[in-house]
Amino acid sequence: MKSAKITFRGTSPALLDETVAGIKQMGLEIGAKIRGPVSMRTKRLIIPTRKSPDGEGTETWDHWKISLSKRVLYSNLNEKFLKKLLQIKVPESLKMSIVFED
Repeated sequence: MKSAKITFRGTSPALLDETVAGIKQMGLEIGAKIRGPVSMRTKRLIIPTRKSPDGEGTETWDHWKISLSKRVLYSNLNEKFLKKLLQIKVPESLKMSIVFED
């Protein structure tokens, strides 16, 4: 059976969960078979930078951090659901990707 893997990525876990829950509810109302959301491991990026622009003085560092959360939904290839999914306005801070699988 063919299916679709829908992946959401973002920096705000609360907004991510709210968006995914809304999409899942919409899919269930249409009649699509949906599994998930599956919460994937949070990726943490840490970037250390020197505070001093010229390298003189004490060695002090700033550490910039960002956490990227990821949620995955699996759905059958229901035509109505996929049309609705492509029309949904996803918030700018979230990224959505759809992969079709066999």
